Amino acid sequence: MERVKAIKEFIGTHPFIHKLPLDYPPYVTCPAMVCGTIIAVSLWRVAYYIMIRNKVKEDIAHRYLAMAKGIIAVCATILVGNLNERAFDGDYVNTWSQSVMLVCSSGFFAHDSLYFAYYSIDDVINLAHHVVTFVSIMYSVLIGKYASLIMFYHWAYESTSFPLHLRYIMRAWKMNRTHPELFTITELSFILLYAFERFVIGMHFSYHILCISGEIIPFIPKILCVAINISSAAFYNSVFALFVRRYGDEFEFLKNFFPPV
Repeated sequence: MERVKAIKEFIGTHPFIHKLPLDYPPYVTCPAMVCGTIIAVSLWRVAYYIMIRNKVKEDIAHRYLAMAKGIIAVCATILVGNLNERAFDGDYVNTWSQSVMLVCSSGFFAHDSLYFAYYSIDDVINLAHHVVTFVSIMYSVLIGKYASLIMFYHWAYESTSFPLHLRYIMRAWKMNRTHPELFTITELSFILLYAFERFVIGMHFSYHILCISGEIIPFIPKILCVAINISSAAFYNSVFALFVRRYGDEFEFLKNFFPPV
């Protein structure tokens, strides 16, 4: 038990390094960040390539990666996020486990952005959301602080990734017709999680950071955290439209605002 306690304490509170990244010269910090991101992108790419080699369709493989990223982000935030203790402590140095998870996440967002660009996917809003998130992650890694803030958004936002992409996969497999009850549960889970996590929790947390935290959190991390939420807000209308079209029979007047599917 003592060993387990010691390991848990180490991964949860031990600083990544004794000095902050900016205390090192740029020729040390920048190559380290670039190498870490390249390794992370390569790992996600290998996972994608393995699925393609096993004859998984490209769009389905992409969804599988997003689902895995969501699960990893939520679990990592619960384990090493230190949300209750350190989320608003501006002097808290990132733990090594937080930095590793952030670099791993940056690899996914970089890989996902390259996927959009390579396949010429016209999704400017989603791409902007990915870019803002990537910049926020790299800022936290470079500064060596505020990982708890970024990981909170990981928990709040990535928790919706699993039902979101599972819904898409189920539709691709025609499960919305063969298993309508299961599909409805998945779809409603996504809508409710999205509304609660991204709007209720995300907006409240952004308000707290921007208006209540004062000088504890500097200007740049405030703007980055709020920008993540704003870029996500662009999807609220489409999610609300989905709910009204699918489950809003009692709100007939609302359907006039949205075109039929």
